Amino acid sequence: MSYNGRVMIRSIGRFHTLMAFALCLSALFIIVFSVAEAQVKEFDIAQRYDLADENFEFGDIVVYDRDALTYRLGAEHGDANVFGVTLEAPTLLLDDGTDNVPVVRSGETLVNVVTANGPIAAGDYITTSSARGKGERANPEDAYLVGIALTAYSGLPEEVVGEIEGLSYGRIPVLLSVGHVSKVEEMLTGAPAQTSEALTEATILNVIQYIVAAFVAVGSVFIAFRNFGSNIKTGIDSIGRNPLAKSSIQSMVVLNVVLIILVSLGGLFMSVAILLLPI
Repeated sequence: MSYNGRVMIRSIGRFHTLMAFALCLSALFIIVFSVAEAQVKEFDIAQRYDLADENFEFGDIVVYDRDALTYRLGAEHGDANVFGVTLEAPTLLLDDGTDNVPVVRSGETLVNVVTANGPIAAGDYITTSSARGKGERANPEDAYLVGIALTAYSGLPEEVVGEIEGLSYGRIPVLLSVGHVSKVEEMLTGAPAQTSEALTEATILNVIQYIVAAFVAVGSVFIAFRNFGSNIKTGIDSIGRNPLAKSSIQSMVVLNVVLIILVSLGGLFMSVAILLLPI
């Protein structure tokens, strides 16, 4: 078999290998992305803060004291300075290297609650209470909330995990939407928040999505030229040395150009598909 024939066979073999690898990579990415998307909805993104109260429990509600310029446990109903919830083991921790307390402001987390304002039903809004660090059912007129209760709490003995200031408290999962009640309404209606500064789960997925799409697009072009570009250069050089084989060499060159285009377009197609994946 001639040299050009061997090059053509090798090029076709490389193309088949690359296509098989690309299909496997695409399938793997879709699986991993789907799992990540399912898990990221429950992300607890926390950051460490210097808490003025030494006696706290994880799940307690934190407010910002504008007078003392410190973070402390909430101690009044419907505190407008509600800030977040302490969390022992956040999914993602923006660590500053200190021993300060992790506080989460988004995602789903456990919150310590009391029934001072009545039993809590799933779907009730949760706000701060007079029991230090604990939440309670919000009133319809309350403007500042912690989030939405995902399960009920009626104060039954089997639900109680502790006692504070003569009140028994329990711990329930809450979908956090810390701040003005409008944030909760935006979350429930799907309207975009206008002034959110927090790093959100959707932001994380979008960043991953664009990075992977760019990697696939650039990587496919690089791999195409790396695998088939050298054959084109070799073929062009061979025409001068072996003019009798000009036709077969030209066919080999054209084949490799076509393979470069196909691999590059395949990579671009996959990158667009990745960008179109719903989040």
